[in-house]
Amino acid sequence: MSVLTKNELIVDVLLRPHGKVMMVAFFLIFLAASAGMAQPFIIRDLVDVAIPQGDFSYTSKLAIGLVTVAACVNAINVIQASLLNKIGQSIASGLRIKLFKSFMGYPLEYFSKTNAGALQSKIISDVSALQNFFTLSSASLASYTALVIANVIALGVLDIRLLLISVFLVPLAAYVNITIGEKKKNLARRKSEKLEGLGEYINQSLSESGVSVIKTFGRDRYAEEAFERRSNELSAVEVSGALTGRWQLSLINFLFACSPALTYWFVGAIEMKGGGHVSIGTIVAATGLQYALFGPFIGLLKIMIEFQSSSSILERIVRSVNSSYINTNVRPSSADAFDPSGSDFIICENISFSYDSHEEFVIRETSIKIKLGSKVALVGTSGSGKSTLAYILCGLYLPTSGNVFVDGQNTKYMDNVNRSGLIGIVSQDCYLFSVSILENFKIACPGVSREQIVESCKDARVHDFISSLPEGYETVVGDRGACLSGGQRQRIALARMLLKRPKIIIFDESTSALDSVLEQEIFELLRVKLRNHTVVFVTHRLSSIQSADEILLMSDGKIISQASHFQLLDESDLYQKLVRAQSSI
Repeated sequence: MSVLTKNELIVDVLLRPHGKVMMVAFFLIFLAASAGMAQPFIIRDLVDVAIPQGDFSYTSKLAIGLVTVAACVNAINVIQASLLNKIGQSIASGLRIKLFKSFMGYPLEYFSKTNAGALQSKIISDVSALQNFFTLSSASLASYTALVIANVIALGVLDIRLLLISVFLVPLAAYVNITIGEKKKNLARRKSEKLEGLGEYINQSLSESGVSVIKTFGRDRYAEEAFERRSNELSAVEVSGALTGRWQLSLINFLFACSPALTYWFVGAIEMKGGGHVSIGTIVAATGLQYALFGPFIGLLKIMIEFQSSSSILERIVRSVNSSYINTNVRPSSADAFDPSGSDFIICENISFSYDSHEEFVIRETSIKIKLGSKVALVGTSGSGKSTLAYILCGLYLPTSGNVFVDGQNTKYMDNVNRSGLIGIVSQDCYLFSVSILENFKIACPGVSREQIVESCKDARVHDFISSLPEGYETVVGDRGACLSGGQRQRIALARMLLKRPKIIIFDESTSALDSVLEQEIFELLRVKLRNHTVVFVTHRLSSIQSADEILLMSDGKIISQASHFQLLDESDLYQKLVRAQSSI
């Protein structure tokens, strides 16, 4: 995917899909402004002709004309505002969808370092800020532009001298506007960062785990003070943003407000010196046009400042869309995408992995070969890299260097749909969506029948528990499955993977919350149910994997031995130490 610039995002993604409707809306805006141009000329004729001549018929016609123009302008404005509101809502929805799709394209290691609150801030807060700009300011921009052009033309037609008096302050106003805009842009960027930080803190502190830790250690006051500090910092930035440029804009407002007085002075001067004549109707119409001009012009200045503020938010969104993390779901073909010699095997070729290019490797120069259909255990000391290697094997993490081939396919070039049909993983921290138990299964495996779900739950020894619940399979499990125990979540996650049943399944400490008897029972059942599947068990409980075909022993990010249980007992001091440690418990 090519890199999107900010302008391309605005034009191609946001504006082009709505081009025809926007053209209609802008046409209506200019039509309303053009219709409004008739008002000062009607007023001039009323003051200079109809009323002085006592022509009641002409006065009535002009009055009706004023009312008609006002009615038409208001009706047109209602229609164009409705059109632009729909466009703004559609643009905001499109941005949210594009951001969500972009984040879904990020690899798993990105989310291990990024708080969900930061992503929520980008999708919700940033897009909402832009939505307000596109919904309200775009309509105002077109309307103000049309009104300024229309009023300038009308003033020029009335008297070119009065037009020059009216616009001589424009260069000063433009300079002040640019200065304010830069300050507003920086403040808008700071506001987005503060909102993101606040969202992160709320997401951490008000989660079940966060509240549990805070209450366990009696740190309620600390949490409240930390939130208060972040909230006050955000408020300070928002106040600065609201007040920045207020005095400068007030000065411009004051100077523009003096223009009618300057007009009266100028007309008086030329009348007294015999430099020409300006009718009373022209003066009244001109001052009316000045007021009609300055309001939209000041509005344009504010919108340009707002646009500069919004551009910093748009830049954040563009960076997210163009991130180097993107597009791991759709991966280009390559000469090393397939290796026929690796068919029927999982092969790791000298792989290394780090979560960040500046961090040290978690997995270092590791090579392994696993026969498809075998039952393999992955063991080692805590922090040796077992879970990280498991995520690399199933393609959720991509190696920083080296290659992983599964049945001849390089995981770097597998799309998510094909990969999920080939490899699956059940992790220790089993995630359940905050929906019903039944819906959790259907999210993972759409199209399955209730009978199939029940059967997989029976295999995972969780059906009886679910049936005992008042609402059975319709029970909503809460955030991350908070309404269930750790063991119940693990068995539901196990049942979910048995329902999917890919060719290769990795169990990463996925039975750690179960007692050893139930764990052994489930392991024996898995050997029967998955006898034709490749199974990798990542576990600390060595007693449950002694019958594995092979055991991979890890230490300090590397596979140091690959053999059976009894061979490792004879050959590996580390494995003997692990077995003795568990035997003494």
